[in-house]
Amino acid sequence: MTKNYFDRSQEVRREIESSPRIMEILKNHLTGIKKSKFISGGMHHRIYRIGCLESGLGIAMRHNLSAGSRGIITKGILSGYESYAIDAENYEFEGKRVSQFCVGVANIKNEIRNPSGFQGYIGNAGLLVEDFTNGGTRELEISTADELWASNPRELIHVDLGSDFADLDDFQYMADSNMILL
Repeated sequence: MTKNYFDRSQEVRREIESSPRIMEILKNHLTGIKKSKFISGGMHHRIYRIGCLESGLGIAMRHNLSAGSRGIITKGILSGYESYAIDAENYEFEGKRVSQFCVGVANIKNEIRNPSGFQGYIGNAGLLVEDFTNGGTRELEISTADELWASNPRELIHVDLGSDFADLDDFQYMADSNMILL
């Protein structure tokens, strides 16, 4: 039986958590101690190379430019990451090539609440996705605003998958129990 997208993402999460080297890189990046290598970016996001797992799977971080600004992760930022992961799952179901996984990662200090409920966190967060450059061994070529071509082997990959401005109340990929918490 093949695993669904979420289950595969959680397997990758556990593999990342078992790598002290990757965990240190993530913590250093999200705390600002040492930023990872910039790969690419757009209007709202930057993509950073994190490293490769023992399995050879390349890890990158999709980081919203507003995430962690002023030390705050808003519910809107988390919703955007969640929306991206849900869209990746849906695109994969349609047979389109997307990141093999989506895993939330956060360095959280405190939760922010007001009378209307959860508002966000003090800290910084990102969404871990596949490094389509495979650690810098593949060239990328932008095709359209939401697609790119990767070489060796040549394949069309969908990268910008819809709205980053969703307003979600329930999280699966970005739920505390399913994210990497540093």
